[in-house]
Amino acid sequence: MNKLKIGLIGLGQRGAAYGMKDGSIGLLGNILNNSDVLVTALCDERKERVDFAAEKVIAAGQSEPLKTTSYNEVLSSGIDAVIVCTSWASHVEVALAAMEQGISVGIEVGGTHNLEDMKKLVDTYEKTGTPFMFLENCCYYKDELLVT
Repeated sequence: MNKLKIGLIGLGQRGAAYGMKDGSIGLLGNILNNSDVLVTALCDERKERVDFAAEKVIAAGQSEPLKTTSYNEVLSSGIDAVIVCTSWASHVEVALAAMEQGISVGIEVGGTHNLEDMKKLVDTYEKTGTPFMFLENCCYYKDELLVT
């Protein structure tokens, strides 16, 4: 069976928990716990975060991933899916670029602050059919589900 090749863009507290004192490694840790997934590309504007996350990937028994500060390099690296954990200011830009290339997107909480960007996400999904999901967990809690 082929393994899903995934890239992470944004490796701060949510992406790889860089700098956290509790030893957790954020979403990267969840991904590395899945034997059907390979982390093949890592990106952050801060190189020390990329190096930190790459060490965790290697320690988990995977090959050294692409390490870059350019999200476009990640998107052109042959990945199947991308997790976007950048600052909110760039979530939509990165997600739209990925969907335009047919790369499935998981976008970290919030996504955007305005309806125009939300419309861009919906329009791009409808145009490309590329899978897209907000990685928001609290909308599935009992209280939130009772409201819907």
